[in-house]
Amino acid sequence: MSPKRVRVSTFQRNVEARAFYEVNGFRAVGDTGGRNEENEPDVQYVWDGPGR
Repeated sequence: MSPKRVRVSTFQRNVEARAFYEVNGFRAVGDTGGRNEENEPDVQYVWDGPGR
């Protein structure tokens, strides 16, 4: 069974991960502006399942 929604985050500088998510249908929905444990800007992605 596939989940209805998956949320992930990756650092903005992680170009390979961002490309992977975007090619596989994830969409960027926000960022923390570096307000995280690593103090590193990130991008938050959402995938809404197949065919959505």
